[in-house]
Amino acid sequence: MSRFIFFTLILALFSAAAEADQIRVGGVLYREVYIKKDNGYYYIHHPTEGRVEKVSRKRRDVEELAIDEDEGEREKILKAFNASKQKRALERNSTAVAKPLDSAEFLERQALRTLALFETQLNHWYGLSPVEREQILVSLRTSVDQNIERRTDASRDVQSKLGSLHTEKDKYESKVQTSQSKRDRAVGDADRESASDIFMEEYEKSIVRNNIRGGRFYGDHWREAAETESVIQNRKRDSANRIYNKEIQEHERSLNHVDSAITAQELELGSIKSKLSDALRRASSFQARIDELLLAEKQGYESQLRATSVVSLDSDKSQRSQVFEVPGGLWRIECLREDRGVADGFAIVIVDEKGDSPFTRIGDLDFLRMRARVFDRPGKYYIEVEQGSSGVPYEISIQSLSKG
Repeated sequence: MSRFIFFTLILALFSAAAEADQIRVGGVLYREVYIKKDNGYYYIHHPTEGRVEKVSRKRRDVEELAIDEDEGEREKILKAFNASKQKRALERNSTAVAKPLDSAEFLERQALRTLALFETQLNHWYGLSPVEREQILVSLRTSVDQNIERRTDASRDVQSKLGSLHTEKDKYESKVQTSQSKRDRAVGDADRESASDIFMEEYEKSIVRNNIRGGRFYGDHWREAAETESVIQNRKRDSANRIYNKEIQEHERSLNHVDSAITAQELELGSIKSKLSDALRRASSFQARIDELLLAEKQGYESQLRATSVVSLDSDKSQRSQVFEVPGGLWRIECLREDRGVADGFAIVIVDEKGDSPFTRIGDLDFLRMRARVFDRPGKYYIEVEQGSSGVPYEISIQSLSKG
């Protein structure tokens, strides 16, 4: 009896612990959640918040993953998630007020965002040493030159292939014309060599002369000879058409294949030229922006926007920040990593606290080898930092901006 009670208690303990799924991310343990996964990510469904959190499976700080085997329990968690999600959507729709944005206000906000990004980049530029500035300029020029060289080489290769394909096309067009000429000549020879018309003419003459001897008409041999010649002539014509039409079809198939290859290469060439034009435009744009920074520094530019710190993060690990609020106006996020270089999977995800999906994702470096964005949408947000494989330290700063 005591043994039965012991096993009953053990089962009860395991049943109580097995409440849907759980996972630990960045040191934070999430219990009673619903987890889906694919090859690249875990999707953590928070039932009370109606929110999905996307976590890379490459993160080194993901631990204690447990998927409940009780599908009924998991289904309860998913239903609770869907209910919370619906409730949040209704709340957003009921509180949302559509405010039309006129063109003047739109242009003003756009100008402010441009100004804020410029001042963010200028502040970063001020903080760089001469050596770091030169490294950025050299890296930028090298990257642009390599990009242009790569596109130019690709364009040259495609043009060479097109030249060969057009030569091949000319060859097959010539073969088609040659086979057509041979066919027409063979058919003409069959017509010229046939004596069918001559025999039929003699047959018709015999009828006119009424060449009857002993009650028998002797002109039939001309008709029979004409019919035999006609059969021979048709066979020669059919043979010539069959042989040369087969050749023509083979050449035309090859010609169609070459035409398709030419079309594909011409599309590729158009794409390369477009990318080359874009690379040249970007190079010009980067240089213009560097020139703006240099000119602003030379003229002693004074910031027109005042920055107030909202939240700061620094670490060498993946993490999720607390929810922060940006009450209104402009705000920006800046991120620097000590390597100032390769991204290696590093990314910052800004999530709207009221939303079901990320507000934005920042992964790529800009031309100053930093990550910076400017926004003008107030709200409550939190940050998810996806650390790369290298574990390089980073610093993230979020600031609200105002004129002044």
